[in-house]
Formats: sequence, structure tokens, C-alpha cells
Amino acid sequence: MAKDYVLNMIEQFVLTVAAIARTRKAAYYEQALEQVQQTSQKYLNSDILKFLEYTPDELLNHFKDGYNNLDTESCFYCAELLYELAMICEEKNNSEGAFRLKRMSLNLYTSAIPNDNQLQTQESMLKTDSIMNEIDDQYFSELVLENVLQYRKFRMGLRPVYQDD
Repeated sequence: MAKDYVLNMIEQFVLTVAAIARTRKAAYYEQALEQVQQTSQKYLNSDILKFLEYTPDELLNHFKDGYNNLDTESCFYCAELLYELAMICEEKNNSEGAFRLKRMSLNLYTSAIPNDNQLQTQESMLKTDSIMNEIDDQYFSELVLENVLQYRKFRMGLRPVYQDD
């Protein structure tokens, strides 16, 4: 029952992000930004713009509890919303903003997807792979680089080895 609820929440979120993407692709950028902010309030109980003040490491830590357990769903939700913001920046010719947002979303994707079977969809992994191909490893902090390397191992079919194992 709880699993069905979680799957339903993820499905509803994915539909919401698809609607945001349609709005963005129609060049209604301000409306898309409003939709991102509303979605962030609904699913993350936070203003997405607050997360823009964080480094990628701080952002990842925001989604961990006191026992260092990652809230993979919230992490994924935030990654999706940051990615949509990146696409808005890109379409408005703000390549620096788009790059930073993609880097932040990549850190969240590579942390959440290998740790949650429900998030391991072809679409989410292809999007993550695409972002990885765009961004050179030299732009990653040590933590982000570690997550990217673990994700690459995961994609090659190897079980990632995390420090807590």
C-alpha cells in the first residue's frame, strides 16, 4: 500500500514536470518558472530559489537526515526541477546559469537514482547520462565527482560501493 502511494506520487510529479516542460517549450518562461516554484512548494515544502544559494555539496546534504540517509525521492524531485530551471536559462541564452543548474541537478540525480529502484527509469537515466556528457569532470567538487563515478559504475551494471557499506 505504501509503495503504491509512493509510485502514485512519483507519477503525479512526472506529469507535473511534463506540463512544466510543455510550458517552457512554448516559450512561456515566466509561467514555467511559476510552475517550478509551485511544484517545489508542493513536493519539497520549500522555495526552489532557496536551493540556488547552496553549493552542490550543501544541496545534497540538505536531503540527508541525521543518520546520513538520503531522501532519494526529494532529491530526485529537486533534480528534476533544477533541470527545468536549467532548460529555461538555456533557452533564454543564460549558459552560465544553465551550466550551474545542470551541475547541481546531476549531483542529485547521480546520488538518488542508483539508490532507489523506482527512480531507475530509462528516461531518468538517459537524462542523467546526457548531462554527464555535457559537463566535464573537472567542474565537479570531490563529492560530486565521487557520485558521478559511482553512478557510472551503476550504469555499467556494477553495484556501487558507498563509504557506509
